[in-house]
Amino acid sequence: GILGGNFIVRQVLPLMRNVISSCIELSHMNNPEPLQSWNSLALINGLDTVDGLVALLPREVILKELVQ
Repeated sequence: GILGGNFIVRQVLPLMRNVISSCIELSHMNNPEPLQSWNSLALINGLDTVDGLVALLPREVILKELVQ
């Protein structure tokens, strides 16, 4: 692909882990409806991105990086 596996593991996966974690943390707070909607969209987009990365990298590598 355009991006190498090392770049994805070192840069993209940690970013996605932080985005998904932040979205999950924000979902437990009492926020106004527009913020909840944007948070939900960001979470869905983050999970969709991780799903797309499964085609590029072994699942074990992705799980290891996301669980850290």
